[in-house]
Amino acid sequence: MATRAAIIYLDPAQLEAISTYNHYDGYPENLGVALEKHYNDDFKANRIASEGYISYVDPETGNIDAKNQDNPDRLSITDDPEQTAMDLAELISSYGADYAYIWSAAKTEWHTIKNYGSRSTFEKLEQMMPELFGMGNMPDKDMMEGDYVTEWKTFLTEQSSPAAITISGDQMKQLHEKGAVMVKVIVQDKDGSNTREIQYPLSFLDYEKDIDDVESIDDLM
Repeated sequence: MATRAAIIYLDPAQLEAISTYNHYDGYPENLGVALEKHYNDDFKANRIASEGYISYVDPETGNIDAKNQDNPDRLSITDDPEQTAMDLAELISSYGADYAYIWSAAKTEWHTIKNYGSRSTFEKLEQMMPELFGMGNMPDKDMMEGDYVTEWKTFLTEQSSPAAITISGDQMKQLHEKGAVMVKVIVQDKDGSNTREIQYPLSFLDYEKDIDDVESIDDLM
C-alpha cells in the first residue's frame, strides 16, 4: 500500500512554496531518511521539491524513481501566518499525503508533519510558522496569539512609526547581493522607552523611504 507524501520547499523571501508528490514509502524511516541523507541543503531541497512527481526515493542512494512526469506545484503564500498555514494544509491534503516534509529557506532544515487531517495539520503548521519564517523557535501553542502572531503587527501599527521597518534602496540591494533571506532590525518605540531587536523575512520590508526609527539593519544569512 502506498504511503503518500508531500515534499515542500518554502521560500519566505519570495513568498512561494514549491511542492512535489511522492507516491511510495513516504514514511520517515524511508523518505525522511533519504531527504536527511541526500537532500539536506538548500539547493538539493529545492531540486527535489521541484521534481513534480516521485514514485520512490531510495534512502541508501538518494536515487529518484519517477513513473510519471509532472510539473511541481507552485503556491503563492502571504506574510499572514494563519493564511499560509491554511494554504499549506490544503495543499498537503490535496495530495492525500500521510506525511509532509517541509524545507524552509529561512531555516535550512527539514520539518516532518504526520497528516491526521486538514484541521490537525493546519494547527500544527500554524504553530510552526515562526520557525518556518525564520523568526525564532516554535512557541507553545498557548503563546501564539499573544506572541508571534501579533508581535510585528502591533509593532507596526501601535508602538512604532511605519518607517521603522523601511530600508533604503541601496541597503536592499546590498542585502540581496549577499543572498540574505532574513534581516535583523533594531527599533525604538516612538516615545523612546524601549529598544528591541526583531527578525523579519527580507520580503516583509519596504524600501526607498526614510529610516526614521531604525537604528541598525544587519543581514542574517
